[in-house]
Amino acid sequence: MQKRVFTKAALMTILGLASVGMGPVLASDSFPNKPIKIVVPAAPGGPTDTMGRVLAKFMSDKAGVPVIVENKAGAAGSIGVQAVVQSPPDGYTVVLAAIDAITVFPLVKKNPPYTWEKNLTPITVTATTPFVFGIGADLPVNSVKEFVELSKSRKLAFASPGVGASGHVVMEMFKDRTGAELLHVPYSGASPALLSIVGGDTHITATSPITLKGHIDSGRLKGLAVSSKARLPSLPDVPTMEESGVPDFVVTPWFGVLAPAGTPDAIADKLHELVVYAMRSEEYKDKIGGLGMTIEPMSRSEYVQMLTDETKRWREIIEAAHISSDD
Repeated sequence: MQKRVFTKAALMTILGLASVGMGPVLASDSFPNKPIKIVVPAAPGGPTDTMGRVLAKFMSDKAGVPVIVENKAGAAGSIGVQAVVQSPPDGYTVVLAAIDAITVFPLVKKNPPYTWEKNLTPITVTATTPFVFGIGADLPVNSVKEFVELSKSRKLAFASPGVGASGHVVMEMFKDRTGAELLHVPYSGASPALLSIVGGDTHITATSPITLKGHIDSGRLKGLAVSSKARLPSLPDVPTMEESGVPDFVVTPWFGVLAPAGTPDAIADKLHELVVYAMRSEEYKDKIGGLGMTIEPMSRSEYVQMLTDETKRWREIIEAAHISSDD
C-alpha cells in the first residue's frame, strides 16, 4: 500500500478546517465559562429590575459564573434592546425585556432599528401579567357597557404612558372592540398617566395590576375589567373582559429573555435551562408572584410562536388606528 505523505502546509490546512468545524461544539460544551450580562432596559428598583436581579442570582448559582445586571433605560426599552442586538451572539449578553420593547416598539416605527424576527433569539418568557382597566372613582358607571354608553354622551379621555406604548395600543383595541368614543391623552410614563386619572383630568387607563391595586383598594379608582382569562386573586371583584361582554379580549403583557440573533442553538438551550432553573426558585416565585404576575416558563419554540401570533395581532391594531411614534 502506498503511503500518503502530507506537506506541513497541507496538515495545517486540514487541522484548521477541523477546528472550524469543531468550534461551535467546543464553545457550547464549555458555555458558560465567563460572566453573563443581563441587560435590563428599565431603571433600577422597578419590577423588571427586581426580576432581573433574582434571575441573575440563581442563574449564577446554576452556571457557576457571575451573572450581572446592567440597567439601560430609555426609549420604551429600545436602548437596552439595541445594545444586546449589537452584542456578539455568544450567549454572554442577553436582554430581559417587556412587551413594549420587543413587539410594540418596532411596529410603531417606520424604520425600526431592530425586529425580534431579524435581530433576536427568543429564550423564554419569565412572567406574564394582564392589563387592568381602571376608571375614575367619580364616574357614574360600574361596568364596561355603562362606560361605553357614557363615552357616547360625554367627552371622555384615556391616558397612556405614551404614543405607541402597549397601554396606548390596548386602549385602541378596547375602543375598536367596544365602540367606546375616547380621546387619547399621552403622558411621559405610567405614573403621570395614572395620576391624571386620579386627578380627574382623564377617565380611563390600562396598566398592570400592581400599579392599580392600591388605588382601587383605597377607592381612588374603580377597576372596570381585566384582560386575563380568569379574574385575578388580587382583584377578585374586577370582572374579565369576557364577563363584561367583550369576547376574545385576552391580552397578557409579558417579560422575557432574548439573546442576539445568530446565537447557536446549543448555547440558547443552555440559557433556557439557566433561566428556567432560576424561575423555579422559591425566591423568584415569592418576589415575582407577589407582584401579581404569573410564572409559566415556555419552551423556545413556544415563545417564538407566541411572538409571531402577538406581532400579527398588534400590527393589525396599530395599522387600523394609524399609530406611529416617529417624530
